[in-house]
Amino acid sequence: MRVDRGVVVMLIAVAILSAAAAYGISSMVRTTGVVTITEKLLQYVTVLTTLVTIDRTTVTVTSTQVVKETTVTTATTTAVATVRVSPPVSPLGTLVIMGGRTFDEAFLEVLRATGREKPRVGIIPTASSTPEETGREYVEMIKGYGAEGVLIDITERNCAKTAYEQQYVELVKSLDAVFFTGGDQNRITKCLLPGGSPTPVLEALWNLYLRGGVISGNSAGAAIMSDPMIGGGMDERVIVTRGLGFLMYGQVIVDQHFLARGRVLRLIEALIQTGIRLGIGIDEGAALVCFGNFTCRVIGSAPVVVFVYEGYNGTHHIFSLSYLTPGDSIDLKTLKVDIGSSKKSVLISGDTTRTADIDVKTQNGLSALIGLLTRNKEVSVGVLSESRRFTYQITLARTSRTKIYETGFYDPVRYTAIEVSLYITKK
Repeated sequence: MRVDRGVVVMLIAVAILSAAAAYGISSMVRTTGVVTITEKLLQYVTVLTTLVTIDRTTVTVTSTQVVKETTVTTATTTAVATVRVSPPVSPLGTLVIMGGRTFDEAFLEVLRATGREKPRVGIIPTASSTPEETGREYVEMIKGYGAEGVLIDITERNCAKTAYEQQYVELVKSLDAVFFTGGDQNRITKCLLPGGSPTPVLEALWNLYLRGGVISGNSAGAAIMSDPMIGGGMDERVIVTRGLGFLMYGQVIVDQHFLARGRVLRLIEALIQTGIRLGIGIDEGAALVCFGNFTCRVIGSAPVVVFVYEGYNGTHHIFSLSYLTPGDSIDLKTLKVDIGSSKKSVLISGDTTRTADIDVKTQNGLSALIGLLTRNKEVSVGVLSESRRFTYQITLARTSRTKIYETGFYDPVRYTAIEVSLYITKK
């Protein structure tokens, strides 16, 4: 039987919705990531843009109402379109996402968010190249905060076994919070999401988050919070792959060490290449604390940069940029920003366009451009890509909605700015 793309989408959608309805709309739903044709379907329904032949369609739903599998055998291998399956409820837990360089305030926030006097915190050192040593160090550090630290000994070397073992599932169930250490984020997804299928330990971590537990991570442990996830690369060579998706179920991409390692262009490219609308860059020394309704607060001593991709106008890719500093909060669903109470609005003046000689890939680069924007309507700068193949032209521009505040500190946290237009071209 040959059917067009619209029919395929409708049939798959109906099957998923019917299965979900059978388990009750009040059930908690957790979805996970991107798949290819004929692979297990965990978050996205993927179909061809051309005609396909439906050979078999199977939908299985677990007790937590997770769509587990849909198989579509295709007649060709051309470009695909995706239809997302969104969860109807918010998790009850809290995320503490650290951009790099762990600090006391962030760990105290993890402990506070559990609501326990002496919480039980699991350390997952999977990303580390020396997981046993790293894990033990963090366990001792957590003990120093007055909590109980527990090592979850899942490593790249043993995870083909341990990520499926019931003893580790039960261990996760006994926790109030977990912390993913830094290292290589691809080790985490290789172990907990092999081939795009969640292991029992990952299922247990999701259940912990859904019931009100705390999921936290630093550096690589921040990258895995989104799905899609930046797996490596720089600028136009960014590598986008699967993540664990705790933050907003595939609607956002998180990057870390953001300004300190010059990753502005790679997050912009990741958004352009995937079509994901929301990007969050968390710098070293900053953390984003996100509650179940995805209102988030910036803590630490460094910025968090939020990009909203508005589209391509035939000449430029257009973004809205908000540059947030400690004390600011943002609702990731409405994108409404609340400014820290001690910050003072800057008088914006000047109608000129200025070309600046500022390196956006330095930690203070964006803050310096925002400073120039207080005296100029537009500020433009050229940036050479890491590969030296392309030059990016970046323009920051004020709009009627733009607001800039002084914090009383120095770069890179001298300013908070909201709803600045960013235009970018690549030559």
